[in-house]
Amino acid sequence: MRGGVYEGFDVVFLGSVFTHMRPADTTRYVREIGRVLKTGGRCFATFFLLNTESVASIEKGRSSLDFRYPLDGCLTIDKRTLERAVGYHEGVVREMFGKEKLTVVEPVRFGSWSGRSDCLGYQDIVIAKKAG
Repeated sequence: MRGGVYEGFDVVFLGSVFTHMRPADTTRYVREIGRVLKTGGRCFATFFLLNTESVASIEKGRSSLDFRYPLDGCLTIDKRTLERAVGYHEGVVREMFGKEKLTVVEPVRFGSWSGRSDCLGYQDIVIAKKAG
């Protein structure tokens, strides 16, 4: 460990973690991911990403999740159990990763939750690589 930076991992995997976390906690996790990943290492994480297409799908009732309740800069589907499902604006996620020198590898693999077809899974998949 050098100056609080560990850089010991090639891969960090978070399946269905950020989909149940508030932004402050997600930011803390992403900071730690940036700290522990080796240069060139990758992070695989799933989200419910809100963007033009997914928001339009929600509004048209094609999405299986109805993100409508504000929660610390993101949206949730349940105002009583806030972490039941949390949706993040795609730009916010990209910015969060970018601050930690983690570059989102294109394309983002969007999930079927928003009514899309031809998906790899239910949640949106973000892969980020640590820059050198």
